[in-house]
Amino acid sequence: MPEQRPLDIDAAVTQRVPADVRITGDGSGVVFSLGWASTAGEHPVADLWYAATDGSSLRRLTAGTAHDSAPRLHPDGTLLAFISDRATPGVGALYLLALDGGEALRLSAGEAALSDPQWSPDGRQIAVLVTDADDAEDRRRKEERDDPVVVGERLKYTRLALLDVPPDPFGADGLTPSTPRPLLQGDWHVWEHAWSPDGAWIAAIVSRKPGMDETFDGLRVALLPAAGGEPLLVGGERGVYRSAASLAWAPDGHRLAFLGGVDLTASGAAAVWLVDPAAPQQPTLRFHDEDGTIEALAWPHDAWLALHRLTNVTASFWKLPVSDGPPRLALTGEQAERGTFSAGGWSSGIGGAFSRAGAWFASTWGDATRPREVWAGQTGGTARQLTEFNADLASRRFGRTEVVRWHASDGSEVEGLLIYPVDYVAGQRYPTILHTHGGPTWAWDDHLYADWHDWGQWLATNGYAVLLPNPRGSTGRGWRYALGNLHDLMGGDWHDSQAGIDALIERGIADPERLGVGGWSYGGYTTAWTITQTTRYKAAIVGAGVSNRASCAGTIDIVRWLQSWFPAEFPENPDSYWDRSPVRYVGAVATPTLILHGEKDERVPVSQGWELYNALKTMGVPTQLVIYPRQPHLIGERNHQRDLLQRVVEWFDRYLKC
Repeated sequence: MPEQRPLDIDAAVTQRVPADVRITGDGSGVVFSLGWASTAGEHPVADLWYAATDGSSLRRLTAGTAHDSAPRLHPDGTLLAFISDRATPGVGALYLLALDGGEALRLSAGEAALSDPQWSPDGRQIAVLVTDADDAEDRRRKEERDDPVVVGERLKYTRLALLDVPPDPFGADGLTPSTPRPLLQGDWHVWEHAWSPDGAWIAAIVSRKPGMDETFDGLRVALLPAAGGEPLLVGGERGVYRSAASLAWAPDGHRLAFLGGVDLTASGAAAVWLVDPAAPQQPTLRFHDEDGTIEALAWPHDAWLALHRLTNVTASFWKLPVSDGPPRLALTGEQAERGTFSAGGWSSGIGGAFSRAGAWFASTWGDATRPREVWAGQTGGTARQLTEFNADLASRRFGRTEVVRWHASDGSEVEGLLIYPVDYVAGQRYPTILHTHGGPTWAWDDHLYADWHDWGQWLATNGYAVLLPNPRGSTGRGWRYALGNLHDLMGGDWHDSQAGIDALIERGIADPERLGVGGWSYGGYTTAWTITQTTRYKAAIVGAGVSNRASCAGTIDIVRWLQSWFPAEFPENPDSYWDRSPVRYVGAVATPTLILHGEKDERVPVSQGWELYNALKTMGVPTQLVIYPRQPHLIGERNHQRDLLQRVVEWFDRYLKC
């Protein structure tokens, strides 16, 4: 057997990312998009693939020179609708492709960007989301440089529209692109949509305004007549659901399921709601998870819903009986016990797919030493791996990963992951990094930590032990645990993570004289807080972290979300925000700190990085601020990812290995 090579930066930033898996009605094949972990040029690139679920064939459907995404199978499985920016880079249009091969034809006309196509049950129409393009007045204002921005005016909405599909789109008559017809009139921003099985309704998640702030307490579930007409709001005018998502109709069309928070004032885990279209005013709460976190759902069978559910650090598919009873695992074997099936984001459903009656399932899966690939299997059975796009990465030498548990100061049990150095020797102490996660309503789960955001295996390759704690406030352990740090940011959650480092020191793994801390987003905030509270860490890396809760409350793009974590809104109690601001205590910092931030970050504005940098510089603390041009909250450009990973190791090496 050839010697395994160590992980290097190029392998981390060039890994392939399969996503948006869809399965044929009979379960014989799947389609999916295949992108990259980073963007080499100005725009991302992805292509579409088909794989037989018996493992007999794998073929590329599109050329991979543009960004082809969102593959959607026609109800009879012969055609594929998808979004591509091949005509105008960065602007998606709708295309059709015969699944057995041939050239793709454009179905949509116009300059607006399209996303999330969904076939009508009879295959005669496609519902699609259309983001407003610049109109003549917008263009005039820009050309004449007479374009002041008035906040709250001239907003760009994403709207629901329909496109007709001719009976024979690839016939002799050809296909003439047409402009999508708006279905929902007025200023409604549409986030997600789903046809009812009889084609009479389209369910949609909507808000009165665009913007991420709406997703926390401004979302409504609406039922729209497919023939046109006024929307019916689930729960009536007061039916607002925090972080509503994942619409799923019952196979008989008599009910709709969706995820939504039960408390508008708290960002806890979502619950499963059911509603009868005949009585939209009266949704019922079916399941609020006491032991895990539901991240997405589907409804493939009359008797049960499929849940994408995180329990502790394992994300798998579960069956939830429609009528009553707890969920149970939907598959057996290794994938039921470890690893992570990937959940979908906005408008991508459960992150996988089920065939008719839920007989087959398909998704992407990976674990602590295997990168994400496409898997499929029969429900109730085991899964088969269908792709090996990341075979080279999978062959690298990784540090052993195990679940670790410890007790917090109040006696509660905390859980996390420990990644050992690649060449770990029992009984030897190692420099150890506390890597804190974002969110805070999020969790480190069982996947391969080998990219710009997940430093674990890159650090293990370079001789570090890495602790990934899931303190109170994390997902995967029930909704009460997810609310464990409500009105107490950097309280119990911070102490939980510190207790994890104490436990590794006690076990003889962590060297107490060579500790480092780092993280991104909320993990960056946790790091900034940590260096103001203790001097035990000899190096720190703050990635896109909040340093001043008071100033951030007025500049972040999710103001209402931020304020929900505090006892009162900022104008009512500014002292509570200042009290949990790292810069308030910066005079106590002695830890050398590297600060990393995206120039175009709206989630945590780059000014937060500047505030911490200038404060540390004034105090004479060794520090460096690195700003990545063009980058938002997440770093996507390949060379920036390379630079970031190199800096992470160099900074820790400088102060922990001297």
